[in-house]
Amino acid sequence: MKSKRAAKGKSRVNAKTKTKSKTKTKSKSKTKSKTKSKSKSKSKVKLKPKSRTKTKTKAGVKNSKTIKAKKKASVKGATKKPSDGVRKSKPLPVKPPSLEGKGIRELAAAISSYIKALGFDPVLTGQGCAAVYGASGIHLRGLEFVISEYISKKIEAAMKELGFKHLVHRTYGSEKLGIEVSFLPPPVCVGDEMVGDIPVIKTSSGDLSLLSPTDCVRHRLAYYYRFGNKDGLDEALIVARKNKVDLDLIERWSHWEWASDKFQDFHDLLRGFM
Repeated sequence: MKSKRAAKGKSRVNAKTKTKSKTKTKSKSKTKSKTKSKSKSKSKVKLKPKSRTKTKTKAGVKNSKTIKAKKKASVKGATKKPSDGVRKSKPLPVKPPSLEGKGIRELAAAISSYIKALGFDPVLTGQGCAAVYGASGIHLRGLEFVISEYISKKIEAAMKELGFKHLVHRTYGSEKLGIEVSFLPPPVCVGDEMVGDIPVIKTSSGDLSLLSPTDCVRHRLAYYYRFGNKDGLDEALIVARKNKVDLDLIERWSHWEWASDKFQDFHDLLRGFM
């Protein structure tokens, strides 16, 4: 009986030891697997920020390189400019003509041809136009050109080449020639009426676009009608006396300008000239 009990006790002890060893091995395997999974997860977590920091540092290096390149380019561009900070003006593509010893017609044509060669479209009006048609009968004080576009730097450079100094606004003067040249804005008008047909005359100094004799008379009469300028009346009479003009058109236009009475004065004086 005792031997049986002892055998049973041993078997129980063996079973307990087996279960303990199994639980120990299971717990060990579990802890090992847990530690492995933790170490793997930790390694994964640690790897991600490393890759991010690398990409960030690469991007930062690229940005710093581009900034440095831009700074170098700006420094190079700055060194290309002249030391005094003033840009040198390009020479004009057309050689300026000589204006010395020219009559009124040739003088106006030379200036007009030179300005036209630079890309402008000057039309001679005003007293200068009357002087071309009236010759020595009119004392010329200046030339007036109407141009569709006025580029101040280009015009100023051109007039400087011709020996003119900038006086005020669009007016230039030459002490040597004793005249002024003005550039007026468009359109070409006589009083309130726009002029459509612009004749061109040929001279030894080039072509000259200007008002017709009839439009020139109307232009000078407009100064007399509106401002009471007697010089305008005298210049209109000289042009009408030396050139063929349309008096009927001038009379109708004078009526539209509310100056029929002043036209009658002009007409009576013109008959006296004739």
